[in-house]
Amino acid sequence: MIIKTHAYAKINWLLEVGKLRVDKYHELSTLFQTIDLYDELTFTLDSNISLKIINESFSTNLPTNNQNLIIKAANLLASHLNRPLGAKIELKKTIPLGGGLGGGSADAAITLLALNELWQAHLSQSELVELASNLGSDVVFFLFGGTAWGKGRGTEITPAPDIDAPYLLLVNPRVEISTSSVYLEFDRLTNYGQMSTLTTYFFTSKEMLFANIKNSLSPIAKAICPLVEVVESKLTNLGAEAVLMSGSGATVWAHFPSSSSQENAYQTLAKSDWLVVKSRAISHKEYQQNLLQIVS
Repeated sequence: MIIKTHAYAKINWLLEVGKLRVDKYHELSTLFQTIDLYDELTFTLDSNISLKIINESFSTNLPTNNQNLIIKAANLLASHLNRPLGAKIELKKTIPLGGGLGGGSADAAITLLALNELWQAHLSQSELVELASNLGSDVVFFLFGGTAWGKGRGTEITPAPDIDAPYLLLVNPRVEISTSSVYLEFDRLTNYGQMSTLTTYFFTSKEMLFANIKNSLSPIAKAICPLVEVVESKLTNLGAEAVLMSGSGATVWAHFPSSSSQENAYQTLAKSDWLVVKSRAISHKEYQQNLLQIVS
């Protein structure tokens, strides 16, 4: 059997970060959204677990051992099943590294889903959620997709109404920001005693959502990488109706009111050295429909 998959990226419509928990993760309230930027993975039965990166631009930047979340996920599932299992995994990487788009987490979640099928493990969603939560805070979300709240350390997922956002632009100033360095600086500068309860709200329209976007990590990321603020300013000046850094950066998303305004901004920014990608939101239904393709 051969399984081909798409591992879709995400943006955060909202990200509020609270105090450090006993388990060394931060308390979070975030609104996730899958988008149509994706990595491609192919899984084939084999005697051992191995990973090959098949596009040259990423081959020197990514480990192919247990430091890679794909291999971690495969080994975790094999260990959980407690029997000798193997798969040859090929990755075509498109999602930028260290960009706040959840590429590594998406790859890990899709690996669990694909190998659950390839190895005929028949694990339930709740069992996969438990495994995914051991791999990272964002990984559980990618078992669901669409628009969803992430609570706790990000692993408590609650589906939310799908947001129709067809005119997104993703801009990365080609800077990789370390998530750990952003959180360390956030801890150093934050007075947790003055923090209010993390946000939970229900929105009934895209306009209501855009009026409430927020990222607690933005000020820290901008201090580390001032280009993030430059990117946000450029997108606002080009007519975006909402602009926000995703995750811990450095990618900034913007939504435009029309395809023509999106295209105008794309053509303007594409002349720079930045990575500029046109995108759109992916609903929960579309995400689930496109997860796994069994080739043979």
